[in-house]
Order: sequence, then C-alpha cells, then structure tokens
Amino acid sequence: MTTYNATREQGGVEPVQNATGDITVVSTFALTQALAVNDIINMLDVPLNAVVTEVNLSADELDTNAAATIAYDVGDSNSAQRFIAAAAQSNGVALAPTRMNVAAGLGYQYTSRTTIQVKVHTGPATGATSGTVRLAVTYSMQSITLSNDTAS
Repeated sequence: MTTYNATREQGGVEPVQNATGDITVVSTFALTQALAVNDIINMLDVPLNAVVTEVNLSADELDTNAAATIAYDVGDSNSAQRFIAAAAQSNGVALAPTRMNVAAGLGYQYTSRTTIQVKVHTGPATGATSGTVRLAVTYSMQSITLSNDTAS
C-alpha cells in the first residue's frame, strides 16, 4: 500500500472554514505509477464542523485491461467508504463522474479537520502509469455552540 498526496494536500493549502453557504473544493492527482489495491490518495482537507452535502469522483482510464477490475472508495481514515463505496471503472473507458452512493455520508459533520481520501478498493488488472483522479467535495459550515454560551 502506498499513500499519495493530491494537489490540495501538497502543503500550504488550508480548508475554507469562515465562509457561509456551500463550498466546493476540487482536487486532482496525476499518477506517475500504476495504482494498487489499498493505495490511498489524500485528496483534500475539510475543516472542523464541515457538513458534507455532495461528493463526486472521476478518473481517467487507469485500468487498461479489456476486463477492468479497478474500483475506488472515498472516505477518510476512520471510514474508507464514508461517501463512495466500490465505484468501478467500466471496460475500456474512464470512470465517469460518480456521486456519493453511501446514504450515511449525506450530511455527515466532521468534528475535527479531516483529510478526504480516495482508496483503491480493488486493484487494476493492468494498471496505467499515467492519468488523473479527480474529486469534488461540497460542504457547508455549521455554527459552533460553545458550552459557556448563554442566552441573552
């Protein structure tokens, strides 16, 4: 298992945490070698109190075998399939944009800054050594109520 860092995880990129409304963050990862089962790509960070409302994953054709086997999960270090479970590439084509397919992921609120990851669920039959993985995560910020707040 290898861990990679995508564009938004390569240092100096902070998650947006003081905006209102929906925030969509897009991150990409360009392969330099074939992916293998259980590889993890750290794609982007979400801040404390982020409530995830949408997740979309797409990838170039990263399994060039006529009987492609590669599949991906999207989640975090506590739950690899929090948002997307086993999104499989079809034979001979790229992974079309795949939306969140885990019901419990909709509205999930983070209690700390967290890295959203893509994990290789099933390795490729014939792995491509170049191509791109793309992830878009939409979240909103929920207000925090401190324990010492009082009503006025």
